[in-house]
Amino acid sequence: MRKIDRPSYKIRDVLEILRNEVGNFNETIGQNFDIITDSFSEYEEAYEKNYENLSDLSVDTKNIPNGVLEDIKEYYCNYYVGKPLYSIRLEMEKNVKMRCPICDCPFAYSQVTLDHILPKSKFPLYAITPINLVPTCHNCNMRKGKSVPSKVLHPYFHGFMTFEYLTISIKVNEENPCESIIEVEFADSTKENCEDIKKNIDLYKLRQKYTDLSNIVFLKLMDEYKQVINVVENVYSINGLKKSFKCLDILMDSTDYIIDENYLRHLCISAIIKDDTFLICLAKKLNIFVDYNAKIFDSINELKDKVQKRYILNQSNVLQIIKETLPLILFVGIYKLKNDFLELMNFRGLSQIKDEVFKFKPSEEYLNSIKNDQHSSFNKSILLSNVEPINKSGTEIVISLGIDTFCILLVEGTFDIHSDVMNKLELIIKEILI
Repeated sequence: MRKIDRPSYKIRDVLEILRNEVGNFNETIGQNFDIITDSFSEYEEAYEKNYENLSDLSVDTKNIPNGVLEDIKEYYCNYYVGKPLYSIRLEMEKNVKMRCPICDCPFAYSQVTLDHILPKSKFPLYAITPINLVPTCHNCNMRKGKSVPSKVLHPYFHGFMTFEYLTISIKVNEENPCESIIEVEFADSTKENCEDIKKNIDLYKLRQKYTDLSNIVFLKLMDEYKQVINVVENVYSINGLKKSFKCLDILMDSTDYIIDENYLRHLCISAIIKDDTFLICLAKKLNIFVDYNAKIFDSINELKDKVQKRYILNQSNVLQIIKETLPLILFVGIYKLKNDFLELMNFRGLSQIKDEVFKFKPSEEYLNSIKNDQHSSFNKSILLSNVEPINKSGTEIVISLGIDTFCILLVEGTFDIHSDVMNKLELIIKEILI
């Protein structure tokens, strides 16, 4: 909800315009004009003073002559569509700057209406009071209906950033990641008035609106991305995908947001970059035409032949032959486990500059996997995120060479490596390195 300027008009101004320009006004209300104006002005003043507790406002109408309230509600149509009060509506619309203050979306998504913050069916005293009327989009007006929460939040008095209370995530379709679904939920928050704000978001059904819009934006984004990658022959890794999606985000470094298509696109891209499960599935989908298992299976025999034909005692030379022979290998290193840290003893690949490549503390899951298995494969790790060339490595193969010693190979792109290929690779690596 965006805080906006209040209208300069008062209920007295409205009634004065109606008395001067609407013929039947004087017939029904004119004789009691001063009494009615004073009474409605008192109600208006009470509204402004008690904006933090609007739902508790009195609806006492004892000072209003019989029949006047029904007539007042009839004049509501004149208020915002009729010529007599058109200038008041124009000022209100100008104050919101062509964006709905409730959902913050541009009015291009929906027509402009005037929302009764306190509905006229329950609070007829405020049916035409300017302070109770806010230009909103048709969707927000209709979604709210006639509900009155215990704590009424009002754009003339309150404001908050909606997406500080919402979080956007991806329900991943592992088979077809481009057909995944965006979900918008409440974020954990301890901010002041958090529960009241959440109720306000639910009142206007904003989560559903943002969910619907975000899924449209997500599908458009994925269509655009597929067009981009169709003209680039490559293999894909998580970090490479993150980099390419960041390039599509025109708001990545911006701090001035409105909730339009560009902002929702920014949120979708941010969710994509944080979701490694989605990125792994997408990378594997994009790499489906690269038959890495067949490539590496064929190259294992070639590697064995090369080593057998040469008299090689130097470990560095063996590592170099491994890197040159196996397909898409960017880095191959020998690591020693020391006090829960993996320390690099020898490697072949580009020059490395990050300390995390030479010594890193893997996760407990990672450690358990490489200790308990003869070989392991990962699509996410500290090493994958830091080794040069950044953004290229996507698959990590770890093969045990004995007690606390491991050969780690980093592959360009993200792939599932079949167990039979891993078994054969393990045998040859152990044969030539132990």
